[in-house]
Amino acid sequence: MDRKLEKMKKDYLNIPIPNELEKQTHRSIKRYRTLRRISKNAIFLAASILLFITTVNISPAAASTLSDIPFLNKVIKVVTITEWKETKKNSELDIKTPEVTGLENKTLSQTLNQQYVQESKELYSKFMQETANDNGNYSLESGYIVKTDDDLLLSLGRYTIETKASAAESIRYDTIDKQNELLITLPSLFKDDSYIDAISSYILHEMNKQMKADIGSYFVKSDTDPEGFDKIDPYQNFYINKQHQLVICFNEYEVAPGYMGTVEFPIPSDVIKDYLVSDLYIR
Repeated sequence: MDRKLEKMKKDYLNIPIPNELEKQTHRSIKRYRTLRRISKNAIFLAASILLFITTVNISPAAASTLSDIPFLNKVIKVVTITEWKETKKNSELDIKTPEVTGLENKTLSQTLNQQYVQESKELYSKFMQETANDNGNYSLESGYIVKTDDDLLLSLGRYTIETKASAAESIRYDTIDKQNELLITLPSLFKDDSYIDAISSYILHEMNKQMKADIGSYFVKSDTDPEGFDKIDPYQNFYINKQHQLVICFNEYEVAPGYMGTVEFPIPSDVIKDYLVSDLYIR
C-alpha cells in the first residue's frame, strides 16, 4: 500500500472528534424558525434577490466581481479519495472511500472524512482476517451513493455487501445541511420524542399492508415473534430524499428476511408535520 496514502490515513485518524454537531444543528433550526417570523426581513430578502439576479443578468462586470465572493463559489461535493481492490484465489475486495469536499466547517469535514477512512480501514482488516487461511469464497464490497444533492442538502450513503455462505448488505447515511454546514440527526428534526411513535405507527401500518397484499414480509413484534419490529430507534438510520421527504432505512435482516434486502420507508410529511421543529428540511 502506498506510503503516502498510509500517512494521510494516519493523519486523519489522529484528529480528535468533537461532540458538538447535534447542538449546532438545533441552534441552526431554531435560528431559522426565528427568521421566518420576521416578515419585513423576508420582504427585504426577496427584493435583494431580485436586485441580485437583475444586476448579474445586465452586467457581466458585476457577475465577474460576484464570482470572487466565497459563498457564491462554495461547492460541497463527494469524491472518491481511495479505491482498494484485491483478489486472493476465490476472494475479492473492492472498497471505495468517499470524501466530502468544500466544507468550510473543518470540524465537520474532519469528523466525517476521518470516519469514512476509519470504516474502510476496518473493512480492509476484516478482509485480511477472513482470507488469512485462503479457505472458501469470500467477497467484500463497499462504496457510496449520493441520494440527495441540492442547494440545501447532501445525503450520502455508505454501503457494504459481504458475501460468504450468503450475502448481507448494510448501508449508513449522513445528511448534511450545506448552507449551515451541519450534520442533521433524526432527533434534531423534531420538537420532542413524539416522532418515534408517529413514525413507528406508520411503518407498522405499511408493513401489515404489504404483507396482506403479498408484496412483502416483515419481522413484526407479536406473541410468536417477540423480537420483531415494534418501533424505530431514536437515532434510526435515515436520509432526506430529493423531494425533501424523510426516508427511514433498515439494513438487511433488521426487519425483514434477507431476500427483501435493505428496506426503506418514505414517511409522508403529513404524518410528521406536527412534530417537526420546522419545514426547513422536510416539506
